[in-house]
Amino acid sequence: MLRLQSREGIASREGIEDLACFIEESSGAGPDWLFGRASFVDNDEVAVSAKDGSSWRIRFDTKTLSAVNPVDKCTDAPDPAAD
Repeated sequence: MLRLQSREGIASREGIEDLACFIEESSGAGPDWLFGRASFVDNDEVAVSAKDGSSWRIRFDTKTLSAVNPVDKCTDAPDPAAD
């Protein structure tokens, strides 16, 4: 799970909603389901990528730190144990 946290010292706050969800590497899922990296591209936007290089730009509300368009790479992920 990827969430935002402000950097305001003792007044810092963390968003209560996920910006993105990726499968854990120990699951055995392919790189398109695994978190690669994240970086800010604007005051209200984060660029997120999977290990395979797929990328998304996620906008968020600067007051609530909630994603406007979250990325979910967990819900429909393949289950390697089911094979």
